Amino acid sequence: MKRNLVSLLFLAVLALQSSCVNLSKGLIAYYPFDGDANDKGQHKLNGAVQGAELTADRSNTPNSAYYFDGTDYIEVANDTLLNFDNDFTLVAWINMSEAKRMGSRIIDKQVGSTNYGFLLDTYTADYTGNGIRLFVGDAWKYKAKAKLSLDQWHLIVGTYKDGVGKIFVDGVLDSEAASSTVKKTITSDTPMRFGFDTGVRAGNDFDDSFKGKIDDIRIYHRVLKPKEIAYIYKH
Repeated sequence: MKRNLVSLLFLAVLALQSSCVNLSKGLIAYYPFDGDANDKGQHKLNGAVQGAELTADRSNTPNSAYYFDGTDYIEVANDTLLNFDNDFTLVAWINMSEAKRMGSRIIDKQVGSTNYGFLLDTYTADYTGNGIRLFVGDAWKYKAKAKLSLDQWHLIVGTYKDGVGKIFVDGVLDSEAASSTVKKTITSDTPMRFGFDTGVRAGNDFDDSFKGKIDDIRIYHRVLKPKEIAYIYKH
């Protein structure tokens, strides 16, 4: 009887925690890729598919993720909603099939080496291209310690506020760093792309396109709490 009461109490605590998670708060755009690249949030920042193909997601549900072959991308038109004053969160599920020397762009709203906008990619200092980097303005310090496995689904989350960047991998905090350059406004007048950069660089030395699957992209104008990130990973 006592064991049953403990189990029921544990389940009640879990239910209470779940009920406290509000993933719609501060949500700017949400792309579940369930048959199209439309934003299923309130702002309708829909994506235009450029070659990417629908494929099965991490639950093996057909037409519920996009496959990028290294030349494909999805583009979202520039919008002032994608300019942030101080804080934001980028979320994506990825399944990378090839690690590129210059890393692979997951979410990109920044051009070349300029000091504007944001991006989330897999660049590493040793050019193995299997890590995670969060770029905010001219701060390049936000890099994960983890090395990603190929052909495997991973939840990647990058958060930023007051010069502090954090990277979560598979629901767990991986790294945290503070930059001496605090960007209070993160702006860019370029479109946002998934799976490809927004610059004009070319050649093998600048190949940072994504090859593999991307799914469930979320963009927030706030910093998600660790329990919210853990909830996304488990669901």
